[in-house]
Amino acid sequence: LLQDLEFSSLLEAFQGAESTQEDVDYRIVTAPEELEAVVGRIRETCLLSVDLETTSVEPMRAEIVGVSLAVVPREAIYVPVGHAEGPNADLNAVLRVLRPVLEDRSILKVGQNIKYDAVVLRRAGVSLEGLGFDTMLASYLVSPSDREHNLDAISMTYLNHRTTPISDLIGKGQKQIGFAEVPVEAAGAYACEDADLPLRLKAVLEPMLEERELTRLFEEVEMPLVEVLAEMEMAGVAVDVAFLEEMSGELATEMERLVGEIYELAGETFNVNSTQQLARILFEKIGLKPRRKTKTGYSTDQSVLEALAHEHPAPQRLLEYRELMKLQSTYVDALPRLVHPETGRIHGSFNQAVTATGRLSSSDPNLQNIPVRTALGRRIRE
Repeated sequence: LLQDLEFSSLLEAFQGAESTQEDVDYRIVTAPEELEAVVGRIRETCLLSVDLETTSVEPMRAEIVGVSLAVVPREAIYVPVGHAEGPNADLNAVLRVLRPVLEDRSILKVGQNIKYDAVVLRRAGVSLEGLGFDTMLASYLVSPSDREHNLDAISMTYLNHRTTPISDLIGKGQKQIGFAEVPVEAAGAYACEDADLPLRLKAVLEPMLEERELTRLFEEVEMPLVEVLAEMEMAGVAVDVAFLEEMSGELATEMERLVGEIYELAGETFNVNSTQQLARILFEKIGLKPRRKTKTGYSTDQSVLEALAHEHPAPQRLLEYRELMKLQSTYVDALPRLVHPETGRIHGSFNQAVTATGRLSSSDPNLQNIPVRTALGRRIRE
């Protein structure tokens, strides 16, 4: 019932610490000859589920910490290559052994958000070919209105399996560590699951795509698009940093001018970014009628200022000031900080499985959100 109603946090509380003990064969492999044997099995099945553990969620900045592989459900291996402690194989040697199967188009690759792994591998000099089944995209096509299509969510939905949360390994908040600092044994079980579950999910989702007559869309549009988007993400977006820095200075001058006008209209200086001080000026000193009360006092949000703007010039100046401040902090100052040190470009993500309507969205940064209706927004887009 909780699953049907999408009460995911209640569901977790209900399950508590009960983790489903399953009969699985997960192994850690560091010896080259063992890896060679796995390559032999991959060639026999012509199927490979692959997942990378890395140092970053941004594929253009991520270094490989380990590689997990699965060819049949409930069996997987983890090859550690970058852990701070414990046995590690040499990354170059591992890629040398795996390259022939990873680059073989006739071997169908399965994964969860496989675009990420494709970009990380490309940066390591390996071209992941034969991208055949992305469980995230299959789940998205089967149920586009679901909010989440991550491995935790879809494993729960389609396999009734609760995955090990990454926070169990790396912690949360200030005490969070990098995956490279996780002991190899703990990392192995987690990483093997990441390669095994997509294989199990494929068996469930494939018939569902067929049933809904979505197989052709999946195979001919969504999966080929993964490779195109990976190329786009790697190419990145050029940014004129000097132009934005100059613009930041202009915005700062304009904001200073507006603050000066607001002080004049208020008859005193105060912190324009303080809601409480602003409420005192607007509603006590200037005498405007408050529109809405919050827990901490009267609201001075955008809708309130817009309603007050025709009664007095101060709210209008405040709206202009806030608009400039938002553009400056969200785009003008933020975009140059996202420029990749090696490429000099911004490498965001283009997402296929986010919007319910099927259009693409972009994140880190969301370049589509840069306003186009205002002259300033158009200059930033330029």
